[in-house]
Amino acid sequence: MDFATYRRLDATALAAEVAAGRTTPAALLECALARLAEVQPRLNPVCRLMEAEARAQLARGVGSGPLAGVPLLIKDAVHDHAGLPTGQGSRAFANGPCAT
Repeated sequence: MDFATYRRLDATALAAEVAAGRTTPAALLECALARLAEVQPRLNPVCRLMEAEARAQLARGVGSGPLAGVPLLIKDAVHDHAGLPTGQGSRAFANGPCAT
């Protein structure tokens, strides 16, 4: 999938593309990572890139949920992820406890 198509579709539409076999979760991940590489130096939107974990999950299989195969970002101010610190987007909480 090219980035122009990736950008035009929302998460539900991307999941539908995967389900229909028109693209793969790996192709979506590559689109997301390529775009992140372009914007990260300017915008710094991702503080903890989990590329290895994403690739490992792809190797295990993506499951069957409604957004199966769609890459996503988790904002630590909204949702905890087990094993990762929860800084809630604030320097005051930068060394916050890891979620369990």
